[in-house]
Amino acid sequence: MGFKNQFFKVASAITGGVSSFVSVAVLGEFLGSGDIDLLVGVLSAGSIAAASGWNTVRLHKKQKKELFQKKQLDILYLAAQHRGQLTPTQVALQTNTPIDETKEILDSLSDAGVMELQVSHKGNLVYTLTDEVFLEDYMEKIG
Repeated sequence: MGFKNQFFKVASAITGGVSSFVSVAVLGEFLGSGDIDLLVGVLSAGSIAAASGWNTVRLHKKQKKELFQKKQLDILYLAAQHRGQLTPTQVALQTNTPIDETKEILDSLSDAGVMELQVSHKGNLVYTLTDEVFLEDYMEKIG
């Protein structure tokens, strides 16, 4: 996990904690005042804010998953163009993706059985497409 993601999670937790503390304090004040209409309004606004926040988090996760899947497809296409073999460095440079993210995507393809991780005779990590039929068909199409 990158520094930005960790920072975002910590900042969100702190903000959520402070927000909860303030909400409880304000709610206590409203309960003490006896103004039921104001209390209902505050609770309604809080519920709407919480639902909105949850929806934003859910949407972000969906977009992140779709982007990850697109990058997987891009790497598979790239592998087909390079006779089925790629190194993490090669993918990172050609897709302009950080090496740690590239390695995570390649590992996910390996875990799914689509690519196989091998070590070259020089000691380099090489990911190879496991579907030779697909690769042969693709190579025939492009000449």
